[in-house]
Amino acid sequence: MMEVEAKTVVFGGQEYPVRCDMNVLEKLQDVFGTLNNWENGILGIKGFRESEEIDEETEKPKRVAIMGEVSIRAVRVAFVLMVNEAVEIENEDKGTKREKITTAEFLRCCRDGNGYVKLASDLHDEFLNCFVSKNAEAPQSGEEKTKKKK
Repeated sequence: MMEVEAKTVVFGGQEYPVRCDMNVLEKLQDVFGTLNNWENGILGIKGFRESEEIDEETEKPKRVAIMGEVSIRAVRVAFVLMVNEAVEIENEDKGTKREKITTAEFLRCCRDGNGYVKLASDLHDEFLNCFVSKNAEAPQSGEEKTKKKK
């Protein structure tokens, strides 16, 4: 298996590796019902309303997010899942025996009242990264056929 360094986040004064992959996405779906539900929670989106501005493509009112507090539950679940996935992969790739983090350990790190908002943003960034192609050299759909013809 090809080693890929996990991204890291800082929380409670400590640095943690994080990895969002299909295993994490599946567990987030199990807990929150849909990835959209989880994403809305971690972004603090409580719902949507129609704005007075009209979308030029659809000719319908644009939707605007109604913002609220970031869901600590969404942050907690994602943090524990993403850290433990990164630790498990690191242990497999490097033969190490690093311990996984528990929910209790995460909650003890929450001494800074606003630190979880930055952590929510960092975890959301990692979530978005899991949808980006991991191999920039891989041809896009149809691209390979075009290159061969030249």
